[in-house]
Amino acid sequence: MMRSRMETYNHKSRTASVLLWLAIILYAVLLYRTAWITEDAYITYRTIDNFVNGYGLTWNTDERVQAYTHPLWMFLLSAIYFFTHNMYFSSIVFSIVVSLTAVVLFSTRAASSVRTAALGVLVLAFSKAFMDYSTSGLENPLTHLLLVIFFVLYLTRQPDLRGLFWLSLLAALAMVNRMDTILLFAPTLAWVFFNFKTWKAGWLSRIGVAVLGFLPFILWEAFSLFYYGIPVPNTAYAKLNTGIDAVSYAKQGLFYLKNSLFYDPVTLPVIMLGSLMPLLTKNWKRIPIAAGSLLYILYVIKVGGDFMSGRFLTAPLLVAVIAFASMPLTMPRRAWIGSGAVILALSLLAPYPSLFSDASYGTIRKGLIDEHGIADERAFYYKSAGLLRMHEGVKLPDAPLVTKGKQWQEKGISLESHIGFFGFYGGPKLHTIDSYALADPLLSRLPISKYPKWRIGHYMRIIPEGYRDTIQSGKNQIHDPNLAAYYDKLSFIIKGDLFSAERIKEIWKLNTGVYDHLLAAYQPPQMLQLSQADTDKLIVLPPTGAEVKLGRVAHAKKAYVHLSNNDDYYAIFLNGEQEVGNFAIPAKSGPKDGLLPHTIDVPDKAAETGYDRIVILPRLLDGNSDFIYALRSLQLMEKQ
Repeated sequence: MMRSRMETYNHKSRTASVLLWLAIILYAVLLYRTAWITEDAYITYRTIDNFVNGYGLTWNTDERVQAYTHPLWMFLLSAIYFFTHNMYFSSIVFSIVVSLTAVVLFSTRAASSVRTAALGVLVLAFSKAFMDYSTSGLENPLTHLLLVIFFVLYLTRQPDLRGLFWLSLLAALAMVNRMDTILLFAPTLAWVFFNFKTWKAGWLSRIGVAVLGFLPFILWEAFSLFYYGIPVPNTAYAKLNTGIDAVSYAKQGLFYLKNSLFYDPVTLPVIMLGSLMPLLTKNWKRIPIAAGSLLYILYVIKVGGDFMSGRFLTAPLLVAVIAFASMPLTMPRRAWIGSGAVILALSLLAPYPSLFSDASYGTIRKGLIDEHGIADERAFYYKSAGLLRMHEGVKLPDAPLVTKGKQWQEKGISLESHIGFFGFYGGPKLHTIDSYALADPLLSRLPISKYPKWRIGHYMRIIPEGYRDTIQSGKNQIHDPNLAAYYDKLSFIIKGDLFSAERIKEIWKLNTGVYDHLLAAYQPPQMLQLSQADTDKLIVLPPTGAEVKLGRVAHAKKAYVHLSNNDDYYAIFLNGEQEVGNFAIPAKSGPKDGLLPHTIDVPDKAAETGYDRIVILPRLLDGNSDFIYALRSLQLMEKQ
């Protein structure tokens, strides 16, 4: 009888193990089928290309500016790129290897049983967010691997000085990979540090060991301050220095979670369930793990989420999965099978499940960006940079901005708001002024443009008068005297002799706010205020454009205007203070001193709601522009 029971147990164990490895194989297959690279990853890739080719850790080679947020990821990819000189496949292969390693390590070391491991892998495989960002070229895979190693170490060791050192070291490496991930580690680190019952070492020993573990992050911050002149990425200035109020950010953050629930019904429910289970079962050792996941979700809400659907939810999902999968749960076979069926059913409720993703993903869809500016980023770029597209003879990546970048390689300077593909393929001789300010040290410190309405992660700046000429000539020609004085200081830090003692003094002054009054005194160029009748004559526009008051609430579905040749514009429709729609007006070619007629298709929402003003705004792109903007004859077609 005893032998029979043992044989039955072994049989069940073998069956569960087979199912676990089938789940891992499923994850690997989906990983291959969904593998892709986002355009934003090429912002980092340009720094990698410059670094490997001897131009330093730069984006524009004549400026020391940190346009990436993941130094550790950047350095590891740089080491691979040094040998391969193929950025696309280096990133894809490295992401796949790191992601598979993280999932296998989770299932074999972090989970308490084969059954909870299998359920955890199924959750990760059927989470659209986790699959989308298991590749993409961004740092998520490395964050996932560091999280798994950290929590395996935490769950398998008693707190001692050696354990505290390794946990601190892993958290520090994760911060070098992406600074805000400290929120995922902080509750567990605090639990280990303050767990008096198991500690024999004193306060000073613990603090010393923790500081020693955090040396990689401390050293990186010191290097960043010395090399770039600031301790945080330039993108932090671009995305946080906006003047947008906390309530607006929080609302956008909730929209981000709502978007996830609709497009990815697995991720957010599992985060909440996995985070609450340790609390409900009073599993004290796993409560800090769950707390990190919930703390990060609160942070995501606070910063407004992201424009990439699901990107900021992959790490808290993995932490929540580790929290519940590592618990010593007794899981009957029926409950195990039922849970797996529920996970599968939830994944199939998604409009576009990863399970059915193929080479056509995103190519026949509309509405890839929702009304709150959140995009299914993989669907947006898969046709240009999805791995399965390779089998259809597409040279990857294949996008208009790749071609445009190659065309601009020898032109010296450009204005471009989407800088990833364009910047990388533009090469080291091209200096790009980025109106979203991710890679521009001056624009990132300026107020965001009022129009068009900000989209999360995309905050347009109006380029100051004389700034383009300054970059092109190498001499400060900025018109505003306060901004010109500030740029002199900033330029010395990012372009001057790296080891100059005077430069070190200027870094101190910049970071302690000595020159903030110059930014505060800067007077941005104002938008022209016009009536519709004023447009009967030729109007020369500043870079800030013109606001045309209609004198009534209009509902016309089409408008007509004559605009300067070779320039791109936005038409932005306002009802009171509310933006009710915008329309991108592409440039038309013609003699540079002339105007050409354009038809504006008024967005449906604007036509239905009504609008009383139209803003005509230059898009500040190079193309064939001479940077002289003008309009005439703005008319509405009232009768359809």
